[in-house]
Amino acid sequence: MSVREATLEETISLSRQLSPAERLRLISILSDELSREVETEAPPEPTVEDEEAQMLAELRAAGLLMDPTPEMLAHAAAWDALPESEKQEAIEALRSLKLEPPLSEIVIRAREFRPGWEWIVEP
Repeated sequence: MSVREATLEETISLSRQLSPAERLRLISILSDELSREVETEAPPEPTVEDEEAQMLAELRAAGLLMDPTPEMLAHAAAWDALPESEKQEAIEALRSLKLEPPLSEIVIRAREFRPGWEWIVEP
């Protein structure tokens, strides 16, 4: 008997001529063969980069993420061009900054704001 590829319909038709035990064996063989094909054709596992790109695309689609504006890029380039000593001075100045009122107070007041209320931060 020669071996050739058969369609699923042909295989089912031919299997009707087999005994129940032989049909079970054929089903087992076909199942094993299909399992091997599925394993070899399985899509690759997503990498961290793929997941990150997908997440960024979803955030952009939701309007929660945007590309930097030319002004932002100019500020970043100016910062990158500064000598390290000037960067450290600017960082220290920001760390020693005292807000009046404190940021926590601003957040509390912002949470209390209701439309129609007049909200003024005292100088």
